[in-house]
Amino acid sequence: MSQWLTIVIIGLLTFGIRYSFIALFGNANVPEIIKRGLRFVPAAVLAAIIASDLAISNQQIDLINPKMAAGAIAIIVAWYTRQVIPTLVAGFIVFLLLN
Repeated sequence: MSQWLTIVIIGLLTFGIRYSFIALFGNANVPEIIKRGLRFVPAAVLAAIIASDLAISNQQIDLINPKMAAGAIAIIVAWYTRQVIPTLVAGFIVFLLLN
């Protein structure tokens, strides 16, 4: 029973922390320059997560690994095609061939 209690408490704490920002700053006027800058936050966070996953192998930074090669090919395909499906397929194929 203590596991369920822990899960419920953590859930309530998480909700409380997130809701506090909405309750306190929900009606605040944000300057336009801040809004324009915040548009790039999701892409930057996603890029940081992907880059760290590509570069770290066996808990060490390894710039020569199958994930890095697949990522490089995926970047090239994305640059030329500007489409998601060919990018994913190219990255998967390179990763499977090198792995």
